[in-house]
Amino acid sequence: MSTYAENGPALIEAARADDAEAVQGCFERCPYAMHFKDDDGLTALHVAAASNSKGCVMALLDHAPTVPARSSCGDTALHVAARHGAAKAASVLIASHAFAADAPNDWEETSLHLAASSGDPTTVKYFVGAGADKRLRDHMKRTPYVVAEDLGFGEEILSLLRVEDEEPVEASLSLLRVEDEPATARVEGPPPPPKRTAQAKPPPAGAAANVVRDRRKATERKATDVARRALEEALALS
Repeated sequence: MSTYAENGPALIEAARADDAEAVQGCFERCPYAMHFKDDDGLTALHVAAASNSKGCVMALLDHAPTVPARSSCGDTALHVAARHGAAKAASVLIASHAFAADAPNDWEETSLHLAASSGDPTTVKYFVGAGADKRLRDHMKRTPYVVAEDLGFGEEILSLLRVEDEEPVEASLSLLRVEDEPATARVEGPPPPPKRTAQAKPPPAGAAANVVRDRRKATERKATDVARRALEEALALS
């Protein structure tokens, strides 16, 4: 049986080339090749989804883990398909019931946010038809509609993403301003996602009990001292 290090890269190249037969061959030689990631943190399923390779996506899903693999920025294969406007791949992934359409990545972007950024009406229409929530916001508080509007896409896409009773959202351009730059300037790329505050380490087991014990001992010592002083005073008076 060939090694993981050999078949992992080969599997990714087969997925990129939309070669389902080569994909199957890699699995026969090394079943664990499915878990191999390239330098960008992408598995073969991510690569096949980006390439809109429906046949390879179907072949890879047979070997995919129950919990979808994520890239370094938290993208599942469905996020990648949406980002690249790969409607055929997205349809296979949704139909597998292994991917949630509204699951966010590390930027709080859902697949619909990324489909909106792709500029492909077919992909946007697919996700909307699949029930993706148009009201969800990314970490910059943008709905998919605002993402598409910021990128200058036309009414064909905006009409699919519009929510009639949606509360007004401050134009995301203002969210991208830099204080020392003109109001029309844009930051190159989105700001980093908010850092999560690390939770304090819980006290070691038994620490609370030790505190109670120490307080009890201090109280007992104080009571003993008071009793001793009272006895000494009584003896002095006799």
